[in-house]
Amino acid sequence: MSRTSYTKVENELDNLFETKEAFTISMRSLSVLFILMFVSLSALGQSVITGRVVSKSNNDAVPSVSVSLTDATTKKVIGGGFTNKEGRFSIPISEALLSQKVTLSFSHLAYQKIALTEIAGDLRGRTFTLSSREEQLKEVVVRATAVRKRGDTIRYSVGQLIKLGDHTLEDAIKRIPGMQVGKDGKISYEGKSINKFYIEGLDLMGGKYGLATKNIKADDVAAVEVLENHEPIKMRKERSLSDQAALNIRMKESAKNTWIYSLTTGAGINKDKKPLYLGDGSAYTFGKSNQLMAIGKGTNNGANIFSELNTLALDEIVSRERFEISSRSDFFDTSADIGDEVVRERGRINTTALGSLNFIHKISEDAKWRINAGYGFDRAERMLDETKLFRISPRETAKIEDHTSLFRREHRGEVESNYTFNGNNTFVKVQTEGKLYHKDLKADRSTNGNPYSEHTVAPSGTLSNVVSWSKKHGKNILTISDALWLDHMPQQLSLHAASPLPGNTDKIIQDATTSSVANDVKVGYEFYAGRLELLSDVKLKYKREHFDTKLHFPHLDNGAIPLRGDMVFSNLVLEVSPWITYRLKKWRMSLMPEIMISDTRMTEKEVADGKMSRRKVWFNPHVGLSYQGSSFDWDMSVRYGENDRSALDHYSPYIFRGVGSISTGIRDWWQDQNLSAFSRMTYKDIFNFFSAVYTASFRDFSTPISTETHLRDIYLIRGFVPMAHKGTNFSQSLDLQKIFQPIGLTTHLSLKHGLSALDTHQQGRLYRSISQSINLSPTIEWQIASGFSMKYAGDISRSFFRLKEEKSYRPQDTQVHTVSFFAKPVSGLLLNARGKLFYNKSPLVNDGEAHKFYVFDATAEWTLPWATLILSANNIGGSSRYHLERQSSLNAYSAQYYLRPSEIFLTFRWKFNTKKN
Repeated sequence: MSRTSYTKVENELDNLFETKEAFTISMRSLSVLFILMFVSLSALGQSVITGRVVSKSNNDAVPSVSVSLTDATTKKVIGGGFTNKEGRFSIPISEALLSQKVTLSFSHLAYQKIALTEIAGDLRGRTFTLSSREEQLKEVVVRATAVRKRGDTIRYSVGQLIKLGDHTLEDAIKRIPGMQVGKDGKISYEGKSINKFYIEGLDLMGGKYGLATKNIKADDVAAVEVLENHEPIKMRKERSLSDQAALNIRMKESAKNTWIYSLTTGAGINKDKKPLYLGDGSAYTFGKSNQLMAIGKGTNNGANIFSELNTLALDEIVSRERFEISSRSDFFDTSADIGDEVVRERGRINTTALGSLNFIHKISEDAKWRINAGYGFDRAERMLDETKLFRISPRETAKIEDHTSLFRREHRGEVESNYTFNGNNTFVKVQTEGKLYHKDLKADRSTNGNPYSEHTVAPSGTLSNVVSWSKKHGKNILTISDALWLDHMPQQLSLHAASPLPGNTDKIIQDATTSSVANDVKVGYEFYAGRLELLSDVKLKYKREHFDTKLHFPHLDNGAIPLRGDMVFSNLVLEVSPWITYRLKKWRMSLMPEIMISDTRMTEKEVADGKMSRRKVWFNPHVGLSYQGSSFDWDMSVRYGENDRSALDHYSPYIFRGVGSISTGIRDWWQDQNLSAFSRMTYKDIFNFFSAVYTASFRDFSTPISTETHLRDIYLIRGFVPMAHKGTNFSQSLDLQKIFQPIGLTTHLSLKHGLSALDTHQQGRLYRSISQSINLSPTIEWQIASGFSMKYAGDISRSFFRLKEEKSYRPQDTQVHTVSFFAKPVSGLLLNARGKLFYNKSPLVNDGEAHKFYVFDATAEWTLPWATLILSANNIGGSSRYHLERQSSLNAYSAQYYLRPSEIFLTFRWKFNTKKN
């Protein structure tokens, strides 16, 4: 049985930009545009047709009846679904259709089909009876429909989603309406990150689902299930506050209880006659009680496979951010992934390898144990020429020209063990994870014609453990949990100069070691009484950070520069977070008046008055309101927060930051104040493959200045560390997706607008600035015939910046246009051609000169009985350098990045016969 329908687009977005030189945007036109967006979504008047289906023979409820609602005149499908266990169904319908004639159809294999044609409004709230079939069913043929919905589960058939050129599970997920997949593989649904990723109901990957989506073949997957409002803990499913979705991957029967093997090998050569290689293998089996996935790959063709080890699911992330450990512990971080998307895609010159082993065992229906182990290696090179315009007064900038040749080598190893008992009345989780990381960075630089070299060595190790226990007693749930975090990071930065530095030395060495320990203990209580829900958490949080640094600067005759620093920061917080929620039909209102009592101490050794302490009470309220309908959802929240940050976020004693600056800390408390508001509206019509998401956010923040960088002309270089201490941001976005299934047309439009006002301290001055930006990203893909498709994707941005005392904005334009074609002229042969055009223009650097860059790729795939042969030519045309200009707060940057040369690659995707276990 199939259900396909499409609707005509009655209102199109016209005249978004009027071309005049580039495209000129005024605040008035932007405001009107987004008011129209808001009104268009808010005006979606909705009603619903509900009813109950019973058996004529005994008046019992009939579950799993297929219910379809169509327009009686046009015969187009309006909506549909299935009856639940009580025989009830619900179909959303617009108010305008209530007065029109519609046809309501019911079908079930064991009952006779009926169809009623009446005024839509007269069908609401009725009971419908079905008569049993008297004839014997000889044969039943079930055909997969593109989409089915039952309760909070939406099932998408992968075979109906994928198009020409799609190979992996990730390719299929990207085509689901309302789904977004980031460059890092992170999946969001209706603007919110998913909280779980299951394969046949089991959490094999533990949050590292990028390994699965990028390595499981789409041909082995039957369906992707979107579990809306997913609560992972069973005892909370009927009362959960979750508004996040999860994904469950359903494999084909031929891929269950079977070992699936894949192997891809390849070799090539680039324009510089450098040999290239690729090796990628995996083996996985997905059974009812045991699942295993092993992956190994390595290449030097610029792929970013190292990032596949990242934890992406929010429910599984245990990191520094969770324990509020300083984000600046890695003082000497110099990433080789610099630049924008073009540089990361075309300029990555690396040798990389990855190995991953993932296993889960289903001990019982409620108990599971899994282990995930991974190792990654990446060695990358980068070259760039950069011009920096630093603002030193409202009308004056300092120009610094840098040439950098960077070499980075990283090793990463990790292992995680997780035991979970997820019963109807008891929940237990024990998760232990250990990570080892080693980074080695070398850079040859030349600043304003003065050469020098830097070398950073930064090993680190972390250990975390989370234990959680919950018990349900009637309407009450008690939770006790403990989370522990330990890390240690010794680092060293050495600098060598070609000509003597002050003091007649050519070498400076900076040692910096950070050690952190954090422990969070939580006792939670939950009470549910009808529409009222009460959740209360009491947390006791402790963290201690130790930072020790030494600056080796031989013969430096300047007592103003301290050469040693040793600081300990500790914080003990009692946090009480009552969460009160009241439900009224589809509405939900929540209030959380969080209270924090903190005791903070900071001790700096070798300083006479180096001890500081204080106690403070914080009040951080949060109010939320939401509406959840069958097709339309809306939620908003308002938060106010105050907090003490970690000392290392504001106090970096005696850090030597490259040539030219010594950064010291001013011993003062850093207190954040934030007022934020957020609103989201979503509308979806799953049977017509349409989704719309509108978001708006506001933030007003204040961060008192507590650090300063002391600049010294050590080596003819002037630098600074800017620090914004007050600002207001407003942003809004609209995301539209529509698939016209009968004609193979997929459309996607993303529109974003941002406005901010900042007070920024730089070079001892206070600057007040205003900036705004707008981004338009349209995508159109059309499978014109079974053997031919085309796709256009654009990313058009314009940003504006000015100081408050200035009268006009300085615009900056960035555009990326991609056109690709797929053709299947004969069976077994697939051709693909893709072209990209990049455009960049900024008036602040090089007198506003526009820069264009284009590149072409082409592939040909031959499918043979034993393998698929892929011949590809990449990075054809254009230039070996890519020019990028950008405005960053008060300052401007112009950089030329060296890209990979053109290359030819031959790949073999080998085929294996599967064998049942």
